[in-house]
Amino acid sequence: KEASSTLPSCAMCHKHTAIYRCPRCHTCTCSLDCCRAHKVSRSQSVCNGKRDRTKFCSLKGFTDTQLASDYHFLEDVLKVSEGSKRLYKGLVSGTTSSTSSTKRLRVDASSGGGKVAFDSISQAAPMHPLLKARDGKSV
Repeated sequence: KEASSTLPSCAMCHKHTAIYRCPRCHTCTCSLDCCRAHKVSRSQSVCNGKRDRTKFCSLKGFTDTQLASDYHFLEDVLKVSEGSKRLYKGLVSGTTSSTSSTKRLRVDASSGGGKVAFDSISQAAPMHPLLKARDGKSV
């Protein structure tokens, strides 16, 4: 009983002792219902219930959990960076997997029993619509 008197009361219902804390804004809640009510009531503000991974953490507060979170954050940044590089190279070289000529060849192959006539394959590399717009060509 003595330990519960030092814990804060729930910020949502103000009836029970808070045992949960929002990772984003540190609002104290007592139950899952109050936690959900907190997220709904704060939906227009900056609190989404997820910890801000870019927030400064002092050396005193830096734990193994924080290190693991930072490591995963950097992996995610690297994954997005590499994906955008591949997308850019595909746009510049004109090779994307969803071009209309690729789709047409797949349809021809499926309807022709797996055979595609060589004359249906164009030699010119297709240009991506964004690159056409940049060059002033119609889409």
